[in-house]
Amino acid sequence: MSILDTFGLQFAKYTNVAASAILIYDYFITLHSEVQWTWGQKWGIIRIAFTISRYVPFAGALMTSYSAIENWGTRDCIPFNDAVNGIHFLGIIAAEGLLIFRVYAFSGNKKAYLIILLSFGLAILVTSVILSAAPIDLNIPGSVTPPCAFVGALRLSSAFPYGLLMLLEIVLMSTTTFLRYRHYLGSHSALVKSIYRDGLLYMFCVMSINATGTIDFVLTSL
Repeated sequence: MSILDTFGLQFAKYTNVAASAILIYDYFITLHSEVQWTWGQKWGIIRIAFTISRYVPFAGALMTSYSAIENWGTRDCIPFNDAVNGIHFLGIIAAEGLLIFRVYAFSGNKKAYLIILLSFGLAILVTSVILSAAPIDLNIPGSVTPPCAFVGALRLSSAFPYGLLMLLEIVLMSTTTFLRYRHYLGSHSALVKSIYRDGLLYMFCVMSINATGTIDFVLTSL
C-alpha cells in the first residue's frame, strides 16, 4: 500500500473510533430520557424504528471495529462486509424514518408531507443501498487495494451514498424550517421551539457525520 493508502486507512480507523466514542457518550447521556419516554410504551412503528436506530448501530460499530483489526489473508471477507453494510443501513433507514415522521408530526400530521417525504426518502435510501452493494468502478489509476482492506479499492464511489444521505438531511432541514415560519411564526410554545431547535440540531449533526464520511472517501481516493 502507498503512503496515501496508509494515511486513508489510519484516518478511517480514527474516524470510526471517534464515532464509536460519540455513540456511547450519546447513549448514556440520553438513557434517562429513553427510560422516561419510551420504556413501558406500546410497541408500534415509531417505537420499533426508535429501538432499531438506537441499538443496531452498536452492532455495526463492533463489526466495523472487528473488520478494522482482522487480517483476512486469503479468506473471503465479502459475506462479512455485506453483513456489516446491511447492519449499518438498517440503522440508517430506521433513523431517517424517525426523522421523516418527526417532520410529519411538525406539519400537523398533513399526509401530503408524509407521502412526499416518504417517497423521496425511499428513493434516496434505495439508491444508496444499491450504490453501496454494487459500487461504481471509477477506474482511478493507482487506487487498487486488496479487496479485504479496511479501505476498499472503490473508495471514491463509496462517497455517493453519503452524499445522497446528506441531500435527504438538507431536504428534511429545509422542510422543518419552512414549516416553522409557515405555521408557527408567531407561536411562543416551548414545545414547538424545542421540537424545531432540537430537530434541526439533530439533523445538522447527522448531516455533518455524512459530510465527514464523504470527505473521508474523497480525500483518501485522490
